[in-house]
Amino acid sequence: MDRTNWKFGQQNINILMLGISYKSVAIPIMFKMLDKRGNSNSQERITLVQNFIDWFGLDSIDCILADREFIGEKWLRFLNEHSIQYHIRIRNNFKVFLARKQKEITVCHLFNNLNSREFRHYQHIVEMHGQLC
Repeated sequence: MDRTNWKFGQQNINILMLGISYKSVAIPIMFKMLDKRGNSNSQERITLVQNFIDWFGLDSIDCILADREFIGEKWLRFLNEHSIQYHIRIRNNFKVFLARKQKEITVCHLFNNLNSREFRHYQHIVEMHGQLC
């Protein structure tokens, strides 16, 4: 899932897009033109994914891969309720609740030992925006 926003003359063009990843290339398959500038909201994302599910079935989704603008309690609840696996990059200043340690921390503390261009997938369940992730 991605979104792009640019101007063509006086016209704002803002597209929320859902694609299929094939051999490291994202192929756009469904999109929604947003009649505003800036980020999409949870309902716009939910509608796009629900349209995909209606056309192709829930079992055709392996996972949703999205950048850090694609967050929010309603959005994460939708993904969780439909058992859709997701990988969403988050900002380093996000607060998460660690259920196994019963404390809230800034997410950067989970990854503070990484060097530039290194990454790690955090394997444990955390709570973010009121949803288990």
